[in-house]
Amino acid sequence: MKKLLIPAITAILVTGCGSPGITPNGSSLCDPTISEVGPDTFYGEDSCGGSYALRGAVTFCGDLNKKMMLTNKMDDYIIFQCLDHSDSRYVRPEFKAAPDVRIEDSRSQ
Repeated sequence: MKKLLIPAITAILVTGCGSPGITPNGSSLCDPTISEVGPDTFYGEDSCGGSYALRGAVTFCGDLNKKMMLTNKMDDYIIFQCLDHSDSRYVRPEFKAAPDVRIEDSRSQ
């Protein structure tokens, strides 16, 4: 019985990350969590470590009949806007590389 149960559970867990969902609260295993953080601005978090948040954001904005404009991307989360195609802010983004050196001031205040 154990020989059949372990592969079945593994198959269920692996296929759970097969396709991104569109739910705002990330109700399924790999659904990105999408939260509004400002006017036309959203936060998307990816629990499966892939590009699910990005694809979920495109779908999310598409459902609003808007275009997704990525404003920031870190490891497992993105910040994006849902904008009309004619919106003046809907332009090609120019991203800068994240700094690879951090300087801390440890002097007493």
